[in-house]
Amino acid sequence: MDTTVISHLEQAEKPKEMLASRVFWEQAKFGFYHLCLSHVTQDEIMACPQPRLDQLIVWMSQVIIDVLQACPEVEALAEAYVDSGRLRRRHLADRRHIAYATVYGCDAIVSWNFEHIANELTRIAVNAVNAKAGYSSIVICSPDIL
Repeated sequence: MDTTVISHLEQAEKPKEMLASRVFWEQAKFGFYHLCLSHVTQDEIMACPQPRLDQLIVWMSQVIIDVLQACPEVEALAEAYVDSGRLRRRHLADRRHIAYATVYGCDAIVSWNFEHIANELTRIAVNAVNAKAGYSSIVICSPDIL
């Protein structure tokens, strides 16, 4: 999952997304999903101001989350996504979120970032690059789709 899923757990100004994120989180607590995140997500969460940071840490302490380790394959795949023409060089964090999920064989990447991640054009471009690089396709969706 990317940072938007966690951050929407405490985003009252977006009640639909907050509710969907909380339902997703409850399902993860009961083992419906195996959650993974990368150092990119950790770094983005840690950059949140107080008291929001403390709130998100409480949420994260409620579930088991595997932290995916950095590796050259992730960086190479994140760079290959630029060549697709869909994911821009300046959106490195978004490319890394997807690359981590792909390299580590996650079934899906879950995100509320419809502009850069959770949309059909990105999914098509990412899965074309993944196939060319020898990786499996990946589902890209928002928490309310799962």
